[in-house]
Amino acid sequence: MFPTEPIRRYIQLSFAKKNDETATAYAHDVSQIRLKMSPNSGMYFQAIMNAGVRVQKAKVDAWIEIVRAACREANRPVDNEVRNYMLGEIHNMCEAGKGHVAHALANQVTQSGMKVPDNLLPSLVAQANDRVAAIETTIRRDFKIEELREDVNQRGGTAAHPLDGTSPPPTQVPTPVVQETTRNAEHSKLTRGEKIALWVGIPPILIALVALVVMVAIPETRLWLKLDRPPKATQPITSPTQAPPTFPPVLLRHTPDKRRCLDNRVTGHVPS
Repeated sequence: MFPTEPIRRYIQLSFAKKNDETATAYAHDVSQIRLKMSPNSGMYFQAIMNAGVRVQKAKVDAWIEIVRAACREANRPVDNEVRNYMLGEIHNMCEAGKGHVAHALANQVTQSGMKVPDNLLPSLVAQANDRVAAIETTIRRDFKIEELREDVNQRGGTAAHPLDGTSPPPTQVPTPVVQETTRNAEHSKLTRGEKIALWVGIPPILIALVALVVMVAIPETRLWLKLDRPPKATQPITSPTQAPPTFPPVLLRHTPDKRRCLDNRVTGHVPS
């Protein structure tokens, strides 16, 4: 069963030393709060409550690190048995920490000598209890993730590290020469296939270029492809024939002799 008596003694002595350090840090935080803030304000008691929660978180983290260090010294992995032991002790520490924070707040209210609202102290104690309980919840979640990671490593064929339960880094397995030769051959075949595909694709490109040149250079081809409009037929310009001018008949009055002469001229008769 964990822990053995030497490990238990090591944890107790180491944690007692860490408690003295955290107590000194808490006293320093409270003195700084008194210098910066007035006890007549509610923010002063809020700051005292925050300092108490911080010291409880520091105690829990220090205790977990002490247990892990003891396991490393004993060459024992941090398995489920060790984690269950730590969770039980952490629960007791958090429950005791809630009482410590509430007691410290009550002492500060008494030392201030002021009349505080009736709901101030219960409200601060409730906040402190929730935040201390959250410390335990976070650690339980972290331990569960660690346990699941170990299960994945064991099912995947990787051994867990004997000290902290983490999986060792993957080892580099040398690749056989035969596999490397096969990979090079496959690469060369793929390259040759790409070359064949390239040469097969060249003739259509050349044909398309020639067709493009013919289409642009030869007008008949452009007309056949309906790229240009055919020229309109030019009609010959014909000038109309000018008819001789006609004049209206002029009615002249002639004597009989003159009329006869005119008639002879027209008929060609020569008078005797």
